[in-house]
Amino acid sequence: MLMASIPINLKQTATEPPPFASLGRMVLPLREAPAFRDSWVLRAHGLNWMNAKNGTAQAHFNKAFFIFRSGERDDKEKYLLCIEECKKAIECDPKFLPAYALIAKAISKSGAENRSGIALEYADEAVKLHEGHNELKQRGRTLASLNLYADALRDFLKAIELCPNDSELYFFAGRCFSRIGCHEMALKLYAESLRLNPDEFKARQHEANSLLALGRHEDALPDLDFMVGTTASGHETARRARGITFYAMSQLLQATKRGPLCRKALEELEFYLGLGNRDSYALFISACCHIELHNYQEASATLNEIILKLPQTMEKGKSFAGRVYHKYGFCQLKTGEESGEAYKILYLRALNHMHKALELIQDDGRLFYDIGSVHLHLGNFDKAEESFSKAVSHSSNFVLAYLKLGFIKLRKGEFREALSFYAKALQIRPQDPVTLFHLGEAYTVLNLPVAALRLFKKAIELNPSNYRAHTEFAKLYALLGDYGKADEHFKKALSINGNHYGILGDYAHFKRSMGEYEEALDILNRVFAARPDRAFPHMDAALCHYALGNFPEGRKQELLWHGLKGNRN
Repeated sequence: MLMASIPINLKQTATEPPPFASLGRMVLPLREAPAFRDSWVLRAHGLNWMNAKNGTAQAHFNKAFFIFRSGERDDKEKYLLCIEECKKAIECDPKFLPAYALIAKAISKSGAENRSGIALEYADEAVKLHEGHNELKQRGRTLASLNLYADALRDFLKAIELCPNDSELYFFAGRCFSRIGCHEMALKLYAESLRLNPDEFKARQHEANSLLALGRHEDALPDLDFMVGTTASGHETARRARGITFYAMSQLLQATKRGPLCRKALEELEFYLGLGNRDSYALFISACCHIELHNYQEASATLNEIILKLPQTMEKGKSFAGRVYHKYGFCQLKTGEESGEAYKILYLRALNHMHKALELIQDDGRLFYDIGSVHLHLGNFDKAEESFSKAVSHSSNFVLAYLKLGFIKLRKGEFREALSFYAKALQIRPQDPVTLFHLGEAYTVLNLPVAALRLFKKAIELNPSNYRAHTEFAKLYALLGDYGKADEHFKKALSINGNHYGILGDYAHFKRSMGEYEEALDILNRVFAARPDRAFPHMDAALCHYALGNFPEGRKQELLWHGLKGNRN
């Protein structure tokens, strides 16, 4: 049985080594490289030719090559044994070319200190002995491992001239171009490699990477689909890459249209992560997808898993660590916006993590914007204004930051400055529904309801799912006495976001003003369930109870209002 597992022609004489091509196809079932030290192992396998010319360069090389091609790929000891035999071959014959090429390969895989530099010395010697395409290929690979991509490219391109049908040469040259950022040139070489060998997994993988680097996400998908159908490891790698690709594609769309691609990205990444893979970047993109889908608790849990690993890798990726802290803080901010009594704790936690991010990345306008948003929620208007000003200093086209600055100026009664910030935002995005909505809010504060209605109407036309625009639209119609239109738009807002305490509170206030006290109280109970810390809804409840003659309950709600009115509404 043991002999049958080795595809060698046993009719060869003991003194005749098998041809070089046969060596490359041999398989040794043994797994422990040290066994190769004992010649009796070789004799037991009917390989007496290994010792036929004991002491010659060819014999040592044959043994080294056999060791190199046998056993486990990650067995470092077998490569050290291979290096020993190659050195013996070179001692026997300093011009024995195959030994130089093989020792360079073995050193590269051995895990030894400064292995690439040592391998390069042997690869150089091999090229000096014979400048063939194989010798140039090996030296090119060694140079590339030392990040000497320009030198490696010279070897690969020269080797291509000598052997234009070697698909590996095009692949390695493409990798060098990718490494120096020349992705267009890399794509041409990957294409040639795949023309010669359409099933080459690595060429597909790196072609996809170059396409992604160029922002050609959809063009990368066929390569990723091909990878999914290959080996198990290739399948996992491709599922991860597809998930990251779908997320990158989603970021090219408006925020309201990103959901479907983010869900596809999550499906791919959850498959990959579900196999026990926990690499930080895949986890990070998974968290980003959850954020886009407003699943802030799931995103927080995933980001926290990454944060626990950060102290080990901080020096290697400060920018990445900063992004993780920023996203975690953002999740706390959004959770605080939707939370009840613990919202202040969440805002402070958000601020803490965002300041950690700020220690690592100082040039991110979005980070300053989110810090400003937290300060705004906490009522720190001066600090919020400072943060939003830093955001626009880092990004002069940051529309949302201009809108927030306009809002703060409105709160301070500085109307001219407020309108100037809104005008800047509108100049950058004249058809942006968010900008139009905020400008409509400004006109409402300035008591220009007709102008505000026009802007809210335009915002709704551009984005019918903007529940805040429907709410403001309804409040303005109520102000102008068109109660039917007001009720219609309140209901539209609730059909989009039926649990938002702000919409529910405004709708309850509208119902109370219409004399529909029972219905108003039903709506207010939903507000209290979501945010018992809000003051004004308790006053609406008190007025409803007084109107219905329920004075004890009215007094109770009024006292609650007095206790909470220090809170922002």
